Amino acid sequence: MNAAQHRVEGRIKLNEDKQLHLAGQSVTMEKDDEILILQSCKYTEVSLTKLLSNVGFRTELLTTNRSRSYVLAMIQPTRYSAS
Repeated sequence: MNAAQHRVEGRIKLNEDKQLHLAGQSVTMEKDDEILILQSCKYTEVSLTKLLSNVGFRTELLTTNRSRSYVLAMIQPTRYSAS
C-alpha cells in the first residue's frame, strides 16, 4: 500500500543478484532490489477530473453508480496540436 499516492502496489524483492537481457540491452539487478509489478489506483470524482485536466482533457460528463465503485466519464481534449 502506498497511502501517500492513494494506490495499492505489488512489488517483488530479489533474493540474489540478477543479470537481465531485454531487447538487446543488459540490466544488472542487485539483491534486495524491488521491482514494481502492479499498481491499482483509486480516484475520487475530483481527483480524476483534476488528473484528466492536467494531461489536457476536459470532463464533459462524470457519473457513478450508487455505491460509487465505478465511474463513467466522457472527456474531450482541450489542447490541440497544429499538424
